[in-house]
Amino acid sequence: MKPTQKTLALAALAALLLVALAVGRLAPGDGGTLPRLPAVTGDQLQRIELSNAIDKLVLEPAPDATPEALAEGRGWRLTAPVQAPADARMVRGLLDAFDAPVTMDVRIDQGNESDYGLDAGKGIVVELWQDGGDPVISLTVGGPAPGGSNFVRPSGDETVYRAQVGGAERYPVQPGQWRDRVPLGFAGDDVVELTVHAEGGGDDWTIRREPGADGTPGQWTLDPPAPWLVDDAMLDVVVERLGALRAEEVLDASVGGGLDAPAAVATFTLADGSRRTLTVGSRLSRQAAFVRSDTGDAVYRVVPDALAPLFAGRDDLRDKTLMGFDVQDIDALGLDEAGASWRVRQVSGGSWQVVQPANAALDVGALALVARALSQLRGDFVAEGVDASAAGLGQPASVVRVFLVDGSELVLSIGAATTDPRGQPSYFVRVQGQREILLLRASTVQRIRAAFGRG
Repeated sequence: MKPTQKTLALAALAALLLVALAVGRLAPGDGGTLPRLPAVTGDQLQRIELSNAIDKLVLEPAPDATPEALAEGRGWRLTAPVQAPADARMVRGLLDAFDAPVTMDVRIDQGNESDYGLDAGKGIVVELWQDGGDPVISLTVGGPAPGGSNFVRPSGDETVYRAQVGGAERYPVQPGQWRDRVPLGFAGDDVVELTVHAEGGGDDWTIRREPGADGTPGQWTLDPPAPWLVDDAMLDVVVERLGALRAEEVLDASVGGGLDAPAAVATFTLADGSRRTLTVGSRLSRQAAFVRSDTGDAVYRVVPDALAPLFAGRDDLRDKTLMGFDVQDIDALGLDEAGASWRVRQVSGGSWQVVQPANAALDVGALALVARALSQLRGDFVAEGVDASAAGLGQPASVVRVFLVDGSELVLSIGAATTDPRGQPSYFVRVQGQREILLLRASTVQRIRAAFGRG
């Protein structure tokens, strides 16, 4: 018997319904509407709880936190299982998951929670409260699902869904993951004085600055004064990075880290008159260093390189700027060497055009990188007690020229090869119009020459 057109239509409809159920587009008993979590912001919340079968972690606003700070993840505290400031980056990451309504992507299953990491042993219960009643958001977050989503189960519902809630790693229940990892937490522009005391015979030094007439930070000066200028730009970066220093891990005070016999102590005075102290433990390695701030007894494990400026000597603070300008202000670059000259001109779009010699095949990409390097070029060491003749600068081996659009010219002379105090290959260099002779690492010189085909 040949099927009728009506029979075929009903069969097609049944097939479509089976496909829809197979991919989970319909939530049970709700006419096809998938559950939706409301949008919430940090300033609307009174409590956040994360828990599993064993642990429970509670976050609450600090009493003095402003609504603006809470919305940005700042001003939160751990209140259980420990009392400590919460890490703003972690809190902000959690809040970002719910700052817009979250609709379940798809219905996956009914029950079978262990198949999706939603059972009591693996799932993480996330609950957000706006008041003392029921939580405004309450769900269990399980394992990862395709497309960057996770398997979830709203509380009170046995249905498993897939939703974009940021992943289970956003909701760890271990308190160490939520403790504030920033030992100091101030803006670099707020620092008006920094004193560093280095143990073991290192240099002690103090830098300070007065605000300008417009209230912006002034120039750094060294105390006691030195017969040279300090590197203002470098010191701006130093205080900014130390103020924002972020630890790899927050540890209990019992760890020690050599803090009972510190390697260095840095004291920052802020514009409001307050002071912050960072103590660096003597237990140092290439992999880790340990610090403590004056705001508590927590020990922070940090990357050692971040603390290198605190072990600098007074001479390391000296301004070693060779060149400084905006790359967009370059009209042309040149290299004179061995009686020959190379010239390239910057054209629209930041590309480069060979001017001399006309048939030179130069690496345009390398020239762009060299232009950026020259725009903020700094020497590595000052060559004290060396005259120009001994440094090979009477008749330099190479001369780098930077022609600016305002008609001015910067000239860098490259002299004899040498080694710096660390034993690294370097060259004597000097900028025309400057008295000081500096050492510039050989790799930088080679990169400049190579861009002109002289490598």
